[in-house]
Amino acid sequence: MLPKPSPSGPQKAKIVVYRDRKGAEGQVKETIECKFNPSEISFSKTAKWQASGADQAQGQNAGATQKQKNLPSVEFGGGEAASMKLDLFFDTTDTGKDVRKVTDKLVALTLIDTTIKTPPLIRFIWGSLQSFLAYVTSVSVTFKMFLPNGTPVRATVALSLTQYGDDKVFQKQRQNPTSFSEAKKMWVVSEGERLDWIAYQEYGDAAHWRHIAQTNNLSNPFDLRPGQILKLTPLPE
Repeated sequence: MLPKPSPSGPQKAKIVVYRDRKGAEGQVKETIECKFNPSEISFSKTAKWQASGADQAQGQNAGATQKQKNLPSVEFGGGEAASMKLDLFFDTTDTGKDVRKVTDKLVALTLIDTTIKTPPLIRFIWGSLQSFLAYVTSVSVTFKMFLPNGTPVRATVALSLTQYGDDKVFQKQRQNPTSFSEAKKMWVVSEGERLDWIAYQEYGDAAHWRHIAQTNNLSNPFDLRPGQILKLTPLPE
């Protein structure tokens, strides 16, 4: 049996970039890890509502017999794509490396991916929190600190995401937000993660690594690679 790991500290947020349009069911192109987790995340969703056809007709043919209403009846006119805004912080003062090596990756997410003919598709993941499949609509980078030679080593990034397509993974998470195992149907492996640690995070018991291994047909439970997608299903009753 694998040793039971100790409870971990705060999990790092990350932005997962996909190679195709399938989101969590597709292949991961790269993972951009956030050294510091965001302090605030905003989410918005709008819908169109309009006066019903009957009320519009009454308005055009108003007369003495028209029914008086304080408010008209409304009909659903369609939903708009959801959006999310993140404020991220990057700092490389401990290594002296150019922080643009990270921020440039975020800026590149606004460029078209010629292989799938769309903007790069991403998902923001922070522990049990997963965003909808999205594309980046805006990136604003502000450099805060520089080395004597002008190399930036600290930056803040304002990132705006817009929902892409009908995201089944996100819908399942929204419909059942209190169930960790149900909401997180996929797990994107980060470097250094093991099956027993993932099982502890997902199910509260490292011994359930066998369930993950069987679900994903893993012959070697130690052979995980960064970016690998694992299916996480409810434990058998």
